[in-house]
Amino acid sequence: MAPELAVSGDIERVHHVFFARLTYTGVVHRECGRCLQQYDLPVSGVRKFVFKPEDDDGAYVRSETDVLTYTYAEGWVDVEEYLYEDLLLQVPMKAVCSKECSGVSSYSTKNEKGSSGVDHRWHALLKLQNSTNNNLE
Repeated sequence: MAPELAVSGDIERVHHVFFARLTYTGVVHRECGRCLQQYDLPVSGVRKFVFKPEDDDGAYVRSETDVLTYTYAEGWVDVEEYLYEDLLLQVPMKAVCSKECSGVSSYSTKNEKGSSGVDHRWHALLKLQNSTNNNLE
């Protein structure tokens, strides 16, 4: 899963506490668990964070609003891992390209141009099977 995200936001500082509101939109590239085709899953969200200095109490405390409180050290706030966590919660556990996807029932060459319906790599096995069937008769 390699997401392509556009992130924008506002960060406000009050003394040593940072209040962040980040908005993101983008796509996550997935492979369907049924038909194995690649597809793009659109994602978007708005997250609010409160960052306090490391010596303050309250790391990972959930408040009544939808704001998470984290700590930061050495004057550096990195929101990448927190956005990644939020993104993981939006992605379904089972990757399916559509509700109508029937999956892979047998080898199909319908997506290949100019195909006869049988993969050319199986011709040798078909000859072997035919000769075995002829010998048994």
